Amino acid sequence: MDYDLRVETHLDGTVEAVFSGTTATAVGALGRLHLQSDPPGACNDDAYNFENSAPGRHIKWYSEFDWYYKDNSGPDDIAQWKLVNALQDATTNITHVNNNCGLSDTVNATSNYQGTTNSSVNMPNGTHNCDSYGDRDGVSTTAFGDVGGGYIGWTCYWYDAHSDKDKVVEADTRLDKANTSWYTPGTTECSHDYSVEAVGTHERGHAFGLAHVSEADHGNLTMSPDINGTCENTEASLGLGDVDGLKALY
Repeated sequence: MDYDLRVETHLDGTVEAVFSGTTATAVGALGRLHLQSDPPGACNDDAYNFENSAPGRHIKWYSEFDWYYKDNSGPDDIAQWKLVNALQDATTNITHVNNNCGLSDTVNATSNYQGTTNSSVNMPNGTHNCDSYGDRDGVSTTAFGDVGGGYIGWTCYWYDAHSDKDKVVEADTRLDKANTSWYTPGTTECSHDYSVEAVGTHERGHAFGLAHVSEADHGNLTMSPDINGTCENTEASLGLGDVDGLKALY
């Protein structure tokens, strides 16, 4: 049986999950800072959740995550190589569990940037909808564009049923440039902009099977629903729970 799943990043922090028939739809949000308590530091917080392909079932990559960047899709004020480098760093942050907690990398997840492509992400421009399983093109593409609905990012992934965790076969991500401004840490200046690396790391977490944890209780983890403000890159570094979740999957 084939499935498709969508995960989106929203500015208001809304989280919901909807299951319908054989298609699992999970909605996740990465928004502005709305902390309601004093959560523990990232290195002292072991919370994690998994993306559900169906009730009680999770997803993972069984093969290398080979991905492409949509050529000339980025914001005009940032050189394409800077955007690609930030997205490569974001992907490596997940596969190598990059962290400031002294945690070792025992995660068996791999990725490889394949270069630019003319293929588009498999979601209509200006909407946060995923194409059906049969309409996907088989190319995992990351691009900038119009996400619509006030979202700053959206990730769709498609998977096949597996005897253990369901097998991801494609993951596409779109980061919004219609209503969102960006910077790449270390290479561009920031003025009320969002970090491509930090948001990209959160999105890659979804693509590799991690779901949200509570913002109020776990707001310093990468997979919390709200990013910790503009002009910051702290959530590009994984916390204890983010790493433990990946170790449990891979």
